[in-house]
Amino acid sequence: MQQQTRTCTGGTPGQGGCPGSATQSISCTGGSCQPQSDCSSLTNIEQSCPQYTNYGYCDVYKVWMETNCAQACCLKRNGGCIEIDADPALCATRKDDCSNSLIASICKKTCSPNCNK
Repeated sequence: MQQQTRTCTGGTPGQGGCPGSATQSISCTGGSCQPQSDCSSLTNIEQSCPQYTNYGYCDVYKVWMETNCAQACCLKRNGGCIEIDADPALCATRKDDCSNSLIASICKKTCSPNCNK
């Protein structure tokens, strides 16, 4: 059994500014335990969430980020790829420029074949 716990700054887990449980358990049935990494059920309310995660807001402003940028923080925690560009929709149109190091750094998901899910 793999168990993950989290603390809640400024609230109680499961209430108000701290949605979700304080613990998560994953049953291992042989082989290695892998944490659940499906972030697709979560949402980002703010457009700049990918940038905020890059600046470390998921840790510094955890309560606000979990409320407004849950998907971006989930992807960051699970090693997923996110767009850092202020307007991620433009990254798709820049795919031909992915050899440019600047474009590749701000359009990580679009430019990486490992992240185009």
